Amino acid sequence: MLDCRVEMNRFGAIGAFVLVIACSTHLSSIRRHGPNATLYVVDDEARVFRAAFGAMTDVFQHTPVIDIDGPVRGFRVWRTFGADSYQTMIRVFAANGSSESGEPVAGYYFEVTGKGTFFEGPSDDRRVFAEVDRRLRAIGRVVQVTAVERAEYTFDRDRWRLRPPPQEDTGRKPSAEKRFEALEELKRKGLVTPEEYETKRKSILDDL
Repeated sequence: MLDCRVEMNRFGAIGAFVLVIACSTHLSSIRRHGPNATLYVVDDEARVFRAAFGAMTDVFQHTPVIDIDGPVRGFRVWRTFGADSYQTMIRVFAANGSSESGEPVAGYYFEVTGKGTFFEGPSDDRRVFAEVDRRLRAIGRVVQVTAVERAEYTFDRDRWRLRPPPQEDTGRKPSAEKRFEALEELKRKGLVTPEEYETKRKSILDDL
């Protein structure tokens, strides 16, 4: 669903007025048709969140993607364009339903919402929606179900599973003790010659 409206706002002390286009988007993958709805069945929940995260980073390549934590998980992006701004959010829901034959089905659906005054925002929302749909279809299957109910997530979504932390680089050498231990291990395995061992040992002592 897309809703755009034109608002007239007072601007500054001089009393001038400007027209502001305010838009909002609400797109849901559940696609209800009467009592039926659509779920994506994917074996690994982490892959569902990676699909959502990957779609956001593909569409918004130069904008930080922020995690949404809490009862409903997902991601959001906040952009500013001069006086305009726009926020896009994707939320991933775990859900249960029943197939046409009555078999239980565990799956996921997602929603993309947006709100702001940037006119291109809704177009980007639709791009995110289409990309998530494409990715989920590639790693799972779409099932028509009835009696959909929200379910619990199956794993604790640590941030590192979606966005690996940078490698820590303190710029400091290992302690002399650690370096001696490593050198002794190389000597024991015959990976250094006696001459190399003595040279390296002297180097470690010189650093003390």
